[in-house]
Amino acid sequence: MQNTESTPNKAEESKKTHKVGKKADNNGLLSKLGLSGDIGETIEFVKQLILSASKPVKRLIGHIRVSNFYLFITASGEDAAQAAMNYGKINWLVHTALAVLYNTVKLNVKKIDITAD
Repeated sequence: MQNTESTPNKAEESKKTHKVGKKADNNGLLSKLGLSGDIGETIEFVKQLILSASKPVKRLIGHIRVSNFYLFITASGEDAAQAAMNYGKINWLVHTALAVLYNTVKLNVKKIDITAD
């Protein structure tokens, strides 16, 4: 028979070794960026980073040119009704994506062929 009183439980050991509320290491990435580790401050920093980088990134993406764009898709399903539903979903997805691409890059679409099987 084992004596359970003298051997500590694993959960108790983990409580002893891990302290709750301990501050982050001062040599970490947050301190190098000048942040204290507060989540609100970190979120605000990321928002400012995205806002400051958005204009150069938009300018860079605006110089991308797609000269010959071909797309061939066949929509199918278990029966005709399912194939028709898939065809509609694919049409919606493709044309929505094309609208976004037309507004962001120089796009020359040669052919789009979406068929139902």
